[in-house]
Amino acid sequence: DKVNKLGKPARITFKVGGTILVQSGLRLDAPNATLDGSTAPAPGITLSGRDIMKFLFDEDGFLKQPISRTRRAFKPGAIRAHRGPLFGIGKVENVIVRDIRFRETPSLNLHLAGGAKRILFDHISSTECGDGALFINNGAELVTVQWSIFAGCNLCVRTRGDKVSFHHCLFAENAMRNPLARGDGVRDLRNNVVVGWRVAGIQSVEGESPKLNIINSFWSPPAGAKEVGRVLDIRGSSTIYARGNVGPEGFDWNAKSNTGSPLPEPPVTTQTAEEAKALVLKYAGARPRDEIDRGYADGTRKYVSRTKDEWRSAAPWWTKEKPPPPPKFIPDWTKEAPEEEKE
Repeated sequence: DKVNKLGKPARITFKVGGTILVQSGLRLDAPNATLDGSTAPAPGITLSGRDIMKFLFDEDGFLKQPISRTRRAFKPGAIRAHRGPLFGIGKVENVIVRDIRFRETPSLNLHLAGGAKRILFDHISSTECGDGALFINNGAELVTVQWSIFAGCNLCVRTRGDKVSFHHCLFAENAMRNPLARGDGVRDLRNNVVVGWRVAGIQSVEGESPKLNIINSFWSPPAGAKEVGRVLDIRGSSTIYARGNVGPEGFDWNAKSNTGSPLPEPPVTTQTAEEAKALVLKYAGARPRDEIDRGYADGTRKYVSRTKDEWRSAAPWWTKEKPPPPPKFIPDWTKEAPEEEKE
C-alpha cells in the first residue's frame, strides 16, 4: 500500500530471506517500481499462498468477507473458490519483478492486468498452484519474461496482449498451457525448455489469431509416458514461424511453420536449442534456487495434480463428513458482473 501511494519511482528490497505466508492477494498499482528479491540472503524470498483459504473462509466454508459485490457461498472442498491471484500487477508501466518465488496458491499465482506496459519478469519462479502460474491479460504490451521457472501447475501460462516475449524459461511438469496464446498479438517464444507436459504444449483457441515465433527451444515429453499430449494444440488461424527447435522425437516443426520469415522479434541473444537447454537448466528461476526449483531443473520433481486433498490442511471444514447446508441469502446487486470477474 505504501508503494502504491508513494507517487514516485520505488524499489522494494529485502534484508532477510524466507517464506512469506500471504493472507490475501497482493497487488502493485504503482508505475516505475521494482520488486527485487535479489537483495535477500539465502534461502531467498518465497511468497506462498497456501494459507489463503484459512483467512478467506469460516469453518462452514463461507467467505468471511465478500470478494465481489455479493456474499458468495461455496461448497466445502471447492479449491477454485478463491479466484484472486497471489500477486497482481495493475494497469501500470515500467515494472520489474525479479528473484521472487510465487508458490502454492489455491488458484492463480501471478496476474498482469490489461493495459500494463513495459513489464519485466526476471528470474522468477511460479510453481505448484491450483490454477495458473501466470496470466497476462488482453491489452498488455511489451512484456518480457526471462530466465524463469513455471512448473507443477494444472494450467500454466495464459498470454494475451502484444509483443510478449518468453525466453530462456523452464516449463516443467505442467498439464497444459506452455503457454496458451490468446488474442491476436505477437508472442515470441525462444530458447525455452519445455518438459513433462501431459495434455498440450503451446495452445491457442478457436476464433483467435495469435502470431507466434517458436525459435530454438528444447522439447521433451514425460519420461516413459505411454501417451504424450499434443506438442502444438493450435485451434485458431495462428501465424507460426518455427525454426531451430529440438524434439520431441518424430515431430516436424518445419511442417507447422506457415510463414517464411520471423514475426517482429525482440533483441534477444539467441543460442541453439541444445546450448539454451544447458543454460536454462543451470540458471533459470529465482536465486538462490531452493530444493523445489532444483528438483524441477534436474527432473527429480514430478507433476502432481492439485486436488482438494492437496489443500485439505488449509481448510478444516473439508474433513467434515456432512458439511452444513449453505444459508439462504439475497444478492445485494442485480447487474451482471463485469468481464474481469467472469475470467
